[in-house]
Amino acid sequence: SLDQGASGNTTVTITRTDFGGAVTLSLSGAPAGVTGVFVPAATTGNSSTLTVDVGAGVAPGVYDLSVDGTGSVGDRSTPLTLTVATPPDYAISLAPAALSIDQGASGNTDVTLTRTNFTGAVTLSLGNAPAGVTATFTPPAPTGASSTLTLSVGAAVPAGVYNLTVDGTGAAGDRSTPLTLTVNAVVPDYSLSLNPAAFTVAPGAGGATDVTLTRVNFTGPVTLSLGNAPAGVTGAFNPA
Repeated sequence: SLDQGASGNTTVTITRTDFGGAVTLSLSGAPAGVTGVFVPAATTGNSSTLTVDVGAGVAPGVYDLSVDGTGSVGDRSTPLTLTVATPPDYAISLAPAALSIDQGASGNTDVTLTRTNFTGAVTLSLGNAPAGVTATFTPPAPTGASSTLTLSVGAAVPAGVYNLTVDGTGAAGDRSTPLTLTVNAVVPDYSLSLNPAAFTVAPGAGGATDVTLTRVNFTGPVTLSLGNAPAGVTGAFNPA
C-alpha cells in the first residue's frame, strides 16, 4: 500500500528445484506512472528486491500486478496487489476571508480545515501582522475541522489595508491562506451619562450624582462643569 508519489519495497523469493540458471524478473499489469526496479534484475540466486515507484498522478485504487520470471526452464509468475492511496493532506480556508475592524476593536473569522487522510493536530498562527494586531485561535491546535480566529486591533494601529496570512503547521506539512484586514480610523471621542439623571433637592441642601465618561480611543483629561444652573445652584465635581 503506497501513497501517490511514494515508493516501497518487497522481497522476491525464488524457490528452485534442480535449477541453477538465471531468472530474469519483470513487473506486469502496472498502470501508467507505476514502475518496478529489481535488484538484481536477473539472478542466479534465491532472492531479489523489487522497488515499486508510484507517480503523483496515479489514480487511487487497487491494482492487480504480477511479478514475472523468465528462465531456461520456463516462465513463472506470482501476483502482487498494489493499493494506491491519497497522501495525508489538509487545506485552510476562512469565512470571511476579509475583516474590517475599527482601531481599538476586534473581529472574528471562522477557520476551516479540509482534511484528506490526516487526523493530526494543526497548529495555527497569524502571519504578516503589524505591531498592535494580535490573534487568538480557539482552539489553537485543532484536531478537528474548525477553529475561531479573533483579531484584536490596538488603538494605535495605523488605518489601512493589511495582507495577512493564517498559517498551519502539522505532520502533513505547512499550509497557508490569505486574510485581508482593513483597519478603520476612529476619531477620539467620549460621551457623558449620569446616574441618577434626575433628583430632588430641598432648599439649602445638596445632592449627588455619578458622572460616567465612555471613551473611544481617547485617554485625555475631561474638565467637567455644570451648565444652565439658576442663581444659587452650584456644582462641584470630584475629580473636576
